[in-house]
Amino acid sequence: MKRIHFGNLNKKGRWILLPLILTGLFLLLNGAFDFIEFENPKTNKYLNVFGYIIVFGFSTQMFWYKNYVQWNSRGMLIRIKSFLGKNIKFKEIISSELTNKKLILKTV
Repeated sequence: MKRIHFGNLNKKGRWILLPLILTGLFLLLNGAFDFIEFENPKTNKYLNVFGYIIVFGFSTQMFWYKNYVQWNSRGMLIRIKSFLGKNIKFKEIISSELTNKKLILKTV
């Protein structure tokens, strides 16, 4: 049986992600528009690359694992043996059944 990675978006420890993502976006914008100028022009380029790495890391998290389930209070994203995934809202689920290590979800 293949391993499935579960990602909870409501986790209390995820509060650190928002400042980190905003820092990455600020570094990208600073590299594009030069809000803060440095004496060495390479410093601005290195900070811009660092911003791209931060944003890239968070936006590609679901592609790191072959089997991935991510959820929050409204719904979930299931990606098993596919490149993209399937979004399912919890209010659309009619019934669920677990038999022989297989989960069957019936939706509207």
